[in-house]
Amino acid sequence: PRNGCVSPYGCTFVSEDIAEYTAYAYSEVENMSSLLGSFGEVPNDPRYRQKFELLKEYKFISDERYNKIWAGDFEGLEVNVD
Repeated sequence: PRNGCVSPYGCTFVSEDIAEYTAYAYSEVENMSSLLGSFGEVPNDPRYRQKFELLKEYKFISDERYNKIWAGDFEGLEVNVD
C-alpha cells in the first residue's frame, strides 16, 4: 500500500481504486491497521479512511461494514456480494 492505494493496480485508474477498496472491504482481513500499519501509513495518511468514507457515502459498502473494517471486528458480519 502506497499513495493512498491498497494495491499498485488500484493506483492505475480511479475505477480500479474503487474496485480494489470495495474488494478489500468484503474480504476477511482483520482490519486496516493489519493491512497498512506495517507500512506506517495508517496514522499518518488520511486518504485510506477518506476513501472508505466515500465507499460508504456512495453505498458501495454499508455503515456496518465500514465500522467493522475500522474496528477489526468481522465476527457475525454476513458478506452479501449480490
